[in-house]
Formats: sequence, structure tokens, C-alpha cells
Amino acid sequence: MQHVLRAVVRAAPLLALWLACLLAPGAARAEYQIEGGVEDLRVEATQTPIEEIFSALSAIYGVSIQASVLPDQPVTGVYTGPLQRIVAQLLERYDYVLAVSPEKIEITFLGARGGQGALVQVAQSSRVSRAGVTRTPK
Repeated sequence: MQHVLRAVVRAAPLLALWLACLLAPGAARAEYQIEGGVEDLRVEATQTPIEEIFSALSAIYGVSIQASVLPDQPVTGVYTGPLQRIVAQLLERYDYVLAVSPEKIEITFLGARGGQGALVQVAQSSRVSRAGVTRTPK
């Protein structure tokens, strides 16, 4: 009987951890919603990797968003404005170089923000019509 009692006492912390995981609210799920046109875009994200949002923006609006490396930290928030401003808002905590043309947005990611950055406006085509997409990964 003592052997059984000792086994139960040893297993209690693991059992408590298992129960806590089982009963805890579900882990945050990555999801996003994209609405509007290139000049009046709205992106709403919940724990979504930046790379996933950029990939969706590229597919929807036909603009190539390329980056050598992107931060791993997911984003949560509502971002509004022209496409170029959305990209800048998503990367606001980081230092980067942004080169914009009508067909392409190139990002050179430099790392976590070390100082104040500056946004340089470059002419951008508004040839893309309004679109909307909602995605919730499983």
C-alpha cells in the first residue's frame, strides 16, 4: 500500500500539470483579415507571423513583398492605410530598409529597433482593385 501511495505522490505534480493544460483556455490562434484596396487597406491580425501577412498581401494585390529575413514575433493589431504604410506599421519595432516600386516592395530587415527610423514615400501604382479575404488557420 505504501508503494502505491508513493507512486501517487510522485505522479501528483505531473497530473496537476496535465490537468492545468487540459482545462486552460485554448492557445492563441493565428488569424488575420484583409480588406480594401492598395490605397485604403485594413489588416486585422491576431498572433499572426508577419511573413504570413506579407504572403497574403502579395497574393491578393499582386505586389511582390520580398525580405531576406523577417522577425519571428507574431503581430496583433489593426493596421490601416495604404499598403506601404501597412508594411511600415507591421515593422515598426524593427530597423529595416524599404524599397518600393509599383510592382515590388523589398524589405531588408536589420534587427530590433535601435533608433528612430524614417519613412520615405515613393510613387506607387493604384492599379489593383478592392479585394477582401479572411483566413483562420486550423
